[in-house]
Amino acid sequence: MPVYRFTLRIPAERILEYYKGTKHSIVVRSDEGKLIQFPAGAVRKYVDTQGVSGVFELECDSKNRLVEIRHVAPLSARTWY
Repeated sequence: MPVYRFTLRIPAERILEYYKGTKHSIVVRSDEGKLIQFPAGAVRKYVDTQGVSGVFELECDSKNRLVEIRHVAPLSARTWY
């Protein structure tokens, strides 16, 4: 099953757009350069008062459907390019 690693940082004021229903999906670029789109609700358990941020891995099944998103590391100064 494919696994994609990516960095995500959405501040609290922007994450509210997902809770209000004006945004439904998140689009990121994986570390390998592939664009990935997934439902915003998939990161809900990682949202705190600052928003959501960190390094994540997204696992897909053989039909490229979302299986799981895992938080694998916090953001650090070296994570930013």
